[in-house]
Amino acid sequence: MKSNLAAVVLFLTNLFISVKSSLPELYHVVGSKRGIPVKNFRHVEKCGLKVTKLKLDVQYFETCLELDLCPPKFKLKDAKVKSPDLNKRIHKVLVEEALKNTLHSLETAKEVYAESLKAINPILSLVERASLNKLLSARYDNESKKVYDRHKKKLFHLWTSQSKYSPDCITDISSRGLTLQEKNALQFGLYHHILPKSFDRDQVKVNVEELVDSVVWRTKEKVGFDLRDEIKRHYFDFEKEAKKVCSSKKNQMLHRTLRNLSKEKSIRVCSYDKGTGVVVMDSVDYYNKLNSTLDDVSKFVKINVDHSTPKCHPVVVRQRKVKYYIKKYIPEEDQKGLPPVGSQPGKLYGLCKVHKDGFPMRPIVSMINTPEYNLSKYLDNFIKPNIPKTFMLKSTDEFLTKINDFHLTGNEVMVSYDVVSLFTNVPLLETIDIIIDLAYGPDSVNIPPFSKSIFRKMLIFCSQSYFMFNDELFQQVDGVSMGGPLAPSFANAFLAHLENNKFTDFNSAIKPKLFLRYVDDCFALFNCFDDALLFLNYLNTVHPSINFTIERGDLCMPFLDVKINIFNRTFVTSVFRKSTHTGVFLNFFIDRPHLMEKGCNILSFTSR
Repeated sequence: MKSNLAAVVLFLTNLFISVKSSLPELYHVVGSKRGIPVKNFRHVEKCGLKVTKLKLDVQYFETCLELDLCPPKFKLKDAKVKSPDLNKRIHKVLVEEALKNTLHSLETAKEVYAESLKAINPILSLVERASLNKLLSARYDNESKKVYDRHKKKLFHLWTSQSKYSPDCITDISSRGLTLQEKNALQFGLYHHILPKSFDRDQVKVNVEELVDSVVWRTKEKVGFDLRDEIKRHYFDFEKEAKKVCSSKKNQMLHRTLRNLSKEKSIRVCSYDKGTGVVVMDSVDYYNKLNSTLDDVSKFVKINVDHSTPKCHPVVVRQRKVKYYIKKYIPEEDQKGLPPVGSQPGKLYGLCKVHKDGFPMRPIVSMINTPEYNLSKYLDNFIKPNIPKTFMLKSTDEFLTKINDFHLTGNEVMVSYDVVSLFTNVPLLETIDIIIDLAYGPDSVNIPPFSKSIFRKMLIFCSQSYFMFNDELFQQVDGVSMGGPLAPSFANAFLAHLENNKFTDFNSAIKPKLFLRYVDDCFALFNCFDDALLFLNYLNTVHPSINFTIERGDLCMPFLDVKINIFNRTFVTSVFRKSTHTGVFLNFFIDRPHLMEKGCNILSFTSR
């Protein structure tokens, strides 16, 4: 019965509004009919608009407090206070006072609005009352949108002006967009340390007790009552301050924003491929780009899993096989820490190449805690030392040493070569044969303690790993995955084999005068650029799986993180910042040892 009555009222309300489509018209008709002055209706409307505006003003001041922003009208003009911290505290007090006054005004406005409605509602019919409320709601929504947009512009202007020293490392390519709170939470990158949501009193007490016991054990001295009282006093001071900071509106807002952002299914937040920036993109775009990589059936195979028999799950079977290899073939003294426990498949994720058109993705497979992870790291000890290092670089320091030792004649041209998608295009079986020849050859530095056939079998097994993506299980059957322990060694071994066996076939008259390689990036010097092009054509015929691109440098060129100039037959080098450099580093005020902060934030810049 009630639902039928509501439907009738709704129908009559819509019919009434279609005839009296505006508030002034409704005021005039209903007021004349019921004997209510138009000014009473306008008073109701004015009070409602005031309540709407004050609600948004409260949100505005709360956001200012959460983001440590100070509206211009509260800034001290010609302030004699020189301390930034004191100025900040004064601004905070002023904003808090404004918020308090606004809340008080809001409560008063709500009471006045309720009284004005109470004066006219009993006189109106049910349909007239519903029509008035519907038109007033539309009026309030329209005004609310205008005030909200105005406040949004103000807040964004304040945030960009007052946070100008905070690095802007966010690239938003999603159709959804980010709110100001979300931008503020992500502006320091994905590795920015945040305070815990709440203070864990019991855990901190346990840590303090362990620290005291450790000191007593090392010094062999008892802790007296005076020292215990001093420790307690400092602990309670710390607890009081920690609770205050953890429960602050700013910290709670940060946790709430990041939690809501992680639950948002329409977008994905990922890192720059090169640099420490943050990319926000549509989930559909993210999955489509990575699925295009997995569509290559010659390298990736989708595995159908029967969940009804857990013991037959591919990862469980793989874990048993790893344990068998370790127990049967690995020397007993090397077995410690190798057997897998609680294994899981790898995780495929993407890093966005923001410096390239179309924002392509670089696929990375995290192999941590996979069944073969520890075994792969063990096998790598027999691969890495045996890779020829004729052209290979280990670090930027080695590169600088080699170019400074090279004598320039003054006519050289610098170029850089880059291998296209090296890791996924490494021929797996061919590379394993190369590695076996190196590991068991006469020049081997570290010979494996098992036969060639067993070494080959374990290398194939560890390279063809399982990984999860979008709740589906895949296996890589060719190439190597970035993120695996064996991947860099496989790539270096394959390219080193080509360099040491194929370069001798090239015309010696136009060979590079200097050739150095760091993984897939190559630096070369030629007499002229035509020679570099001929050498590029030769490189692209060396192996069908590998394709090189070239970049011309002439007298100035970046390589790794070094900017190289040729001046007066001498290399002049300086630090090179890529276009994706955001300036985001380890936050100096995070809870870390002082030596780590000093090394990451200071020494890494002064000692280069």
